[in-house]
Amino acid sequence: MSKDIAAPDASGNLADKGRHMTRIAPIAVLLSVAAIGTGMTMFVNAAANRAAQAQFDLIANEATDRLDRLVSRQLLLLQATAAHLETSSTPLARSDFALYIKALNLPKNSPGVRGIGFAPLMDTGRDAEATALISANYSVNLQVWPATTQAMRTPVVLIEPEDQRNRGALGYDMFNDATRRSAIEQAMTSGNAAATAPVRLVTEKAGETQSGFLVYVPVSQNLQTVRYNSSSSGVAGFVYSPFRAGDLHDAAWASYDLPAVFQTVDADAGGSVLAQTPEFGTISRMGKFVAEREINVAGRKWKVNFISTSAFPVGNWKLGTWLLGIVSMLFAAALATAARAQLMSVDAANRLAALSQQASDDKDMMLQEMKHRIKNSIARVLAIARQTASGAASVEDFTNSFFSRLQSMSAAQELLTRSHWENADLRALLDGELRQILGDSWNKDRLSGESISLNARATQALGLTFHELATNALKYGDPKGIESGLAVHWKSSEFAGKDVLVIEWFEPGGSIKSDQKAGFGSKLMKMNVERELGGAMERFMADYGLMIRITLPRQSIA
Repeated sequence: MSKDIAAPDASGNLADKGRHMTRIAPIAVLLSVAAIGTGMTMFVNAAANRAAQAQFDLIANEATDRLDRLVSRQLLLLQATAAHLETSSTPLARSDFALYIKALNLPKNSPGVRGIGFAPLMDTGRDAEATALISANYSVNLQVWPATTQAMRTPVVLIEPEDQRNRGALGYDMFNDATRRSAIEQAMTSGNAAATAPVRLVTEKAGETQSGFLVYVPVSQNLQTVRYNSSSSGVAGFVYSPFRAGDLHDAAWASYDLPAVFQTVDADAGGSVLAQTPEFGTISRMGKFVAEREINVAGRKWKVNFISTSAFPVGNWKLGTWLLGIVSMLFAAALATAARAQLMSVDAANRLAALSQQASDDKDMMLQEMKHRIKNSIARVLAIARQTASGAASVEDFTNSFFSRLQSMSAAQELLTRSHWENADLRALLDGELRQILGDSWNKDRLSGESISLNARATQALGLTFHELATNALKYGDPKGIESGLAVHWKSSEFAGKDVLVIEWFEPGGSIKSDQKAGFGSKLMKMNVERELGGAMERFMADYGLMIRITLPRQSIA
């Protein structure tokens, strides 16, 4: 009776569970697909944003590099002008200075530069000498201005090219202005070019003003320099240039279609604005791409901020991102659910098979390498004994020489084993291997090349390669010729647009015969050089003997 009653209850519970799963499963699948689709959409959207930001970063890099290159070019012109004055064989005169500046062709080669001038460093109270210089150079009677309480003056006595704006700077004492004086003192102390914080140039006209800055380069005393100061600094004066910051930026980006607004500030002057796009202060950064870069201008740090505009080619990727996320996730969810378990099983089986095969291959390789190295070690010992015996005058002479070479071989092998061939020096690796063979007769001066540091993989691969080359030289070469003539040279070079290391092994007589069968050693060298390090190995026979050239990509050995 109880069984008859329990049976319907059990089947009913199973049916209820089935119906419950039938109701829950579609909802679970729908929620899962929706969650995956939303996540993928957000991921694709973020990836698109990152790609666009990376593209905008490249544009900001190019714009900043153009500005930096232009400023660097102007600084080089100032330094060249200072050097011209320091090495001039004639006293300071406008005729020579104007001719030099004219040859620089500033309007073409230095856009954004107002001109180049010279201001002597003078003791206050010698204004009459500055007035005389201005009068002699420009036939105009101008007094040094403004009045000052400073102990020194730097009045402008030369400025070229001559135009109405530049003539307005003649006689102006730049040392009297605190901002200019700070840069002048920095240039005098450091002996290098120094830029000012943003200033208003005295050559600016009303209604056409821009923020500007000046760069000073100190000029040292020479035999033709009239000394106007009692300072012990040895500075005769300063070559300088006034820059209009807005014109400088326009010139840097004249041929560059910048899809952004910008603002350049002097970070060392509390963020004072040097130049900016008129819309920069009002444009919203929401939905825009931004980048900030820094450059050094004669000792001052400038920050250049960029904000993208509608001209930046982002593309209509938002709608496509959503469609891609929804459509692809609907299909991917259905396929992934069915295939995931099978793929994981197949992948696990494949990985297990690959690991088993790799373990077997590694074991075979290790056994072959061990057998080969033992064989070569025995061959080395026999060859060392034969070589030592041929030149020994007595049994005692043979014993001392033979044991000396064996101890050298043992010490070098112990050193390599203890260091695990990590961060090895190429010269030390070659010297250790060749010294094992030739003993005290080996001269490490026959190794030539720059200092090269090898990574662990390259150390192991090249160590085995040099081992094989040295062993072959000992087996098949002329011992006396090898002792006196074997040499190795290496150098960095370039091949097919890539940096490479070229190692050339010179061996008198040659240790590789044309009819010699390639054994495990040759295969091992080929595997090490070509497969392990991605390089190439060539053999050349010449009158002097054999040359083996090994070419390796630098990135595979660093």
